[in-house]
Amino acid sequence: MYEFLFNRLLVSVNKILVNFFVFFRYLKGEIPLRTQITMNSRIGRKTILGNKSIINNSNLSSETKIGINCRVGHSTLSGKVKVGNYTTINKSIIIGRLNPINIGKYCSIAPDVYITDINHNLKRRTTHFMYKYLDVIDKIDELKSNGGVEIGNDVWIGKSSIILSGITIGDGAVIAAGSIVTKDVEPYSVVAGIPAQLIKKRFNDNIIKKLIKEKWWNLSIQELTKKEKKFFDEID
Repeated sequence: MYEFLFNRLLVSVNKILVNFFVFFRYLKGEIPLRTQITMNSRIGRKTILGNKSIINNSNLSSETKIGINCRVGHSTLSGKVKVGNYTTINKSIIIGRLNPINIGKYCSIAPDVYITDINHNLKRRTTHFMYKYLDVIDKIDELKSNGGVEIGNDVWIGKSSIILSGITIGDGAVIAAGSIVTKDVEPYSVVAGIPAQLIKKRFNDNIIKKLIKEKWWNLSIQELTKKEKKFFDEID
C-alpha cells in the first residue's frame, strides 16, 4: 500500500517538474508563446517547436524539431525527427535512433502509424535488444538500419501503416491504411498492401511534373490565400 502511494507521489512530482520545465522554457523564449503544449506532454530540453504548433499529450525528445502550425497528438517522436510546417501527426510513433527521420510540409499522418530507422538484427543468436542489460554488447552493433527515412511534402499516410528504414516517399504520395512500406515510393503514387505495391498514380505524368516543379507547399499562407478558388479544385 505504502509503495503504491509512494509511486503515485513520484509520478505527481515528476509531472509538476516537467510542467515547470516547459513553463521555464516559455519564459526564456525558447518556446513561442503562441505554441500550445498540454499538461500531459513531455518536451526534451533542446526540442525545437515552431510558432502556433499544438502538442497534445505527446512525448518529444530533445533532438526533435517541429515546424510552425503543426499538430502532434498522443504521439511519441524520439531521436532525430524533423517535422515540416503544417504537418499533422495523430497517435503515432516515430523513431530516428541512428539516422534522421525527415517529414515534409503539409503531411497527414493517421493514427497508429509507425516510422523507424532501426530494426532487430536477424543474424545474431538472439533478436532481443540485450545491450540494455549486458555491457559486452555494443548498442550500435545491436541495432540494424538501412538508413534514415525521407518523407516528402503533402504526403498522406493511412492508419496503421509502417514505414521501414532507408525509405524515401515522394511528394504528394498516398500510403493506404495498413500498408508496410519496404521500398521507395515515387511522387504522387498511391501504394497499398504488405509489402506496399503501386496501385495507381494520382495524376498523369505531365500534371505530376507540373506539381513537382510548382512546389506549392513552399508558398506562404498569404500567397496561398491570394490564389483563385480553381487552384484548390480537383485536377482533371
